[in-house]
Amino acid sequence: MNKTWSYKWVNIIIVMVSIFFWVQITKAGEISSVPEGHDFTVVAADAVYKPGELLVRFAPKVDGKQRSRAEKNQMLTSLGGATIKRNFTIVPGLTLVKLPTGLTVKDALKTFNRTDGIFYAEPNYKIYFDSTFPDDPNFSEQWGLHNTGQNLCLITGTSDADIDAPEAWDIARTLMMSSWRSPIQESTSGILI
Repeated sequence: MNKTWSYKWVNIIIVMVSIFFWVQITKAGEISSVPEGHDFTVVAADAVYKPGELLVRFAPKVDGKQRSRAEKNQMLTSLGGATIKRNFTIVPGLTLVKLPTGLTVKDALKTFNRTDGIFYAEPNYKIYFDSTFPDDPNFSEQWGLHNTGQNLCLITGTSDADIDAPEAWDIARTLMMSSWRSPIQESTSGILI
């Protein structure tokens, strides 16, 4: 086994372990705050989302424990009768909710986001993945991430002597997409991809 090949695998493993620990920290609830400055009561401009569904992140109880399905259902009943379609484990408290007939996503956002016990509610947005290469105009200068043998400051790089960042991003994207199913593949899925 040559050194270049073994370095690639070491770097891929480092990236995967980093992703694993990020997920563990998230599961532990250490990352539980709502992004500042984001208005969850408004649908993003020109966004595509599934009508009649919301992704709702319930806040934990005062003792720090996550709410049970029955407790979530009780809250949803008090908000007009929405029902739980799916609970997600990767983000504590995240739940896919089906809205009752007649209640629009835009109207529900205002109500849900002003309710105690809910961190946030947002539409079930359709997510698009364009490319694993960033659109940063200086990305080609980041030879440590993706070395194509490019010339930088009159020095020619060694092709593929890098940490294989685009390859790791592909793996991470594949893992993420495989953990959520497309509604085209399975109609009981919770997230549009």
